[in-house]
Amino acid sequence: MLVVRLLPPSDAICDQKGIIFSPLQGAIQYDWLNYGDMWTQGLKYRTPVNTSVSEETNEAWLELLTDVDLSVPEHVLDALGQKTDYRWRAHPSGGYAAKLGGFHQMACLNEIRQHVKADLDNPKRIEKRQIVDNCLELLRQKFMCDMDATPYLLKYDKKAVRGDVPDMDTLHKCRDYGKLRTLVQNSDHTKYV
Repeated sequence: MLVVRLLPPSDAICDQKGIIFSPLQGAIQYDWLNYGDMWTQGLKYRTPVNTSVSEETNEAWLELLTDVDLSVPEHVLDALGQKTDYRWRAHPSGGYAAKLGGFHQMACLNEIRQHVKADLDNPKRIEKRQIVDNCLELLRQKFMCDMDATPYLLKYDKKAVRGDVPDMDTLHKCRDYGKLRTLVQNSDHTKYV
């Protein structure tokens, strides 16, 4: 009798399948995390009902963000689907300046959190605030779990406050959401129970 034990793929295999290129590709590590555990540990990111958002909550969110520019070498622009003849912002150590997509996404989520906070401080909106807080927490956990390590190159933009804007025209290897949705809608769910 032959017994086969299937092992989960290594971190390197996960990286190869999910990332086209990242300056951090060799350094990415994976942890097995239970979202339920993250939910209780994530209380510092959430605001209790019937209270205003605390300074501690705002500081905890700011700690999740980083504004560090990474260097992307010219020879990988093609792998990122980027033009080599474009005038990208240069990185001081060589190559081109870029931000990691996951940090940009987390910053966007933080902006949404701050935006809805003002409206949701109204006591008449407590139920809605609970729903929004839960959604924000779930998205924060997902963004941290599946951190997008794809670099967004920075384009010069005289109109931008910082003088540059992230180029959102980047390649990502993604799960086909439409096919997954269709599969779930058309499947016999009883066979998965």
